[in-house]
Amino acid sequence: MKYLTGLICLFVAVACTPEGTPDRRLSDVRDLAEARYGGNAPGGAILVMERGTVLMSEGFGLADLEWQQPAGADTTFRIGSISKIFAAIALLQLAEAGEVELDAPLGTYLDDLPESLAQPTLRQVLSHTSGLGDHFSLPVIPEIMRNPITPEGITALMADQTLMFEPGTRWGYSNFGYVLLGRVISAVDPERREFGRYIEEELFTPLGMDDSHFDRQSAIIPRRARGYDLGPDGPVNTITFDTSLADAAGALMTSADDMAVFTHALLGGELLSGDMQALAWTSVALPDGSDTQYGLGFNVSDFMGEQLIWHSGSINGFQATWAYQPGTERAVAVFSNGYYRANTTDTLRRILAIMAGRPAPEFTEQPFDETQWADMQGRYRLDDGEVLQFHIQDGIRFNIGGGHWRELAHGGNGLFFSPDTLRHFVVSADFASVTYVTTTLDRQDANRIDGGIEGAQVSLPLNPQETAQVIGDWTLGSGDIVAITQQADQLFLALPYQPPQRVFRAAPWEYFSRTAPISLQFTEGSPAATLNLYGNEMMLERQGG
Repeated sequence: MKYLTGLICLFVAVACTPEGTPDRRLSDVRDLAEARYGGNAPGGAILVMERGTVLMSEGFGLADLEWQQPAGADTTFRIGSISKIFAAIALLQLAEAGEVELDAPLGTYLDDLPESLAQPTLRQVLSHTSGLGDHFSLPVIPEIMRNPITPEGITALMADQTLMFEPGTRWGYSNFGYVLLGRVISAVDPERREFGRYIEEELFTPLGMDDSHFDRQSAIIPRRARGYDLGPDGPVNTITFDTSLADAAGALMTSADDMAVFTHALLGGELLSGDMQALAWTSVALPDGSDTQYGLGFNVSDFMGEQLIWHSGSINGFQATWAYQPGTERAVAVFSNGYYRANTTDTLRRILAIMAGRPAPEFTEQPFDETQWADMQGRYRLDDGEVLQFHIQDGIRFNIGGGHWRELAHGGNGLFFSPDTLRHFVVSADFASVTYVTTTLDRQDANRIDGGIEGAQVSLPLNPQETAQVIGDWTLGSGDIVAITQQADQLFLALPYQPPQRVFRAAPWEYFSRTAPISLQFTEGSPAATLNLYGNEMMLERQGG
């Protein structure tokens, strides 16, 4: 397959107002990017396009701290799950060519799959309605993630797993599913090229995307950004992770300039037919009528009243987000080599808001006095009928419709905001009503209703004797150290290459984090413990026994 290169008609322009002065919007975007990714720190790159024209493709901050190398528009970043867009396009091209059938089961193309894993169709895998699990949840991952592995090896790791639900009945994100799609692409390719080589030769090279690659750890890649996490004393090189473990689900790299080329080709019809692109950009509905907000390789949602086609990605040391708004013909990409720096999805939404002439507010955290706000705890009915709950203990958090509890910061004057998102709440002085502004800048009002809050996790006071046995250094099977420390009457957990986060006592010998799905289980007198990290159970051994 060969495609016209987007480079022949791609150019960079400076947007101007009707009066001819430089557009203030781009200046505001640069100010935002500099504040979030600039300075002597891990940086990023920003792409802004409008009606097919590149208005901005620039780097901010540093691509390499040790060499003090600035990030630029041609710096190559890991893009994590944005790789799924490219995998989906490759498979949809094969479907248009008659090489695969979207409604054929995986087992049609992969004869080594166990019966249950062979059932989902390619369409269901593309839309994350397959029921397949995620190999990153396997307990063995921390021990093997530094070493290369083949897609067949990943399949073998998942061979004894069963489907999480009947294919097509629910939505459940699966990286493993996209690894299998990469294998399907290889299986139907006459040359049997592995996924990375196929994407490079069939998409990147024909489009002239010279800064885009399948991320091979041993490869010399010009202008490759180094990834960073935040340690106790500042930025640290991210933990070694061989991206072969992500493969088609998240192993690709690109630059802002190359993402402009890709976006131009995609919107120009060079990659998919109009009908196939419309199919990929249509949210899949479940049998019960609910909307998944995911098409075939693309998230499909709304922002500021306009449809938004997008995908985000994160992988050790990196985060990235790309989006296109058909109604405004604006495309934005945000890449960062600092996993801990400002959330790229939040930044992208703020850029779209700036470009629409409606800049989103920035909030600064203020001290929070639980006693002053205790009466805010309770239940509120939103305009759409869902129940909003606030829980106050060790800070403040909320949930909607019984979903996950999310932490809030106090912004002063009755305002509470969700860090790294546009979501915020304004509470009335009598705690009788709340105004809720969503991540899409939509607004709902809520009024207080009777009843106590449900599902909130309550913390217990620390037990000095128990705490004495819990604090210290604990070793993972990978050899990495997990440190538990105490400051006054608070406990902190420091995961490898991460700053300490506070943990709370849920029950005797059980602890949990309020900011992430992390828990710890100890046994009195035992040198062993269990760390549950995002549903992934890992054994800990106390250093020195």
